[in-house]
Amino acid sequence: MPLPVVTDVFLCRLIFQDANAPRDAVCDLYFKDTTGTQTGDNLATDFAASVRRDQWAFQKTTTKLYNLKTTKLDGTAASLDHLSDSNVKWTGQASGELILQGANVVTVKTGFRGRSRRGRIYLPWVAEDVQANGILSSASVTACQTAWSAFFADMVTAGWTPHVVSPLHGDSVAAVSYTVRSLLRTQRRRVRR
Repeated sequence: MPLPVVTDVFLCRLIFQDANAPRDAVCDLYFKDTTGTQTGDNLATDFAASVRRDQWAFQKTTTKLYNLKTTKLDGTAASLDHLSDSNVKWTGQASGELILQGANVVTVKTGFRGRSRRGRIYLPWVAEDVQANGILSSASVTACQTAWSAFFADMVTAGWTPHVVSPLHGDSVAAVSYTVRSLLRTQRRRVRR
């Protein structure tokens, strides 16, 4: 499905790597430029200034968010790659072996009901030591939630409102929060784009 055209909204694709994983993992976030004058480079800069290591509390120390790919959803803009630096905030902090199908989920909540008005972020490769029988460590859930909430607030302050985009309807709605879930989820394999 092609990307929708949504005024002043950007796709921010997070690309993760781990030497123990067979291929990269990808998560998509959406942000609306509240000023209407910012670029994909501005989004990457503000994202890097707002991100916290505890957002990856369930990923192993060998897992790294190595690339942010920003795309303005105007129907014509090219995607821009923004490689992360060597700062530890881009890497996971858990230990143990990877659960390759295991993901921790961050729900993107909006003020509306319905499938096209909610989102989920599947963060890849949960490490074995931060879960027991499919239930994620409560201390890590708390740390991760604090980090995602602070990230949300910082992005809004920087002029980027988190959004949920509906490709079916070709529109988006503002998110009101990110919520870290406490159960391990399975990320099904998707067709490469």
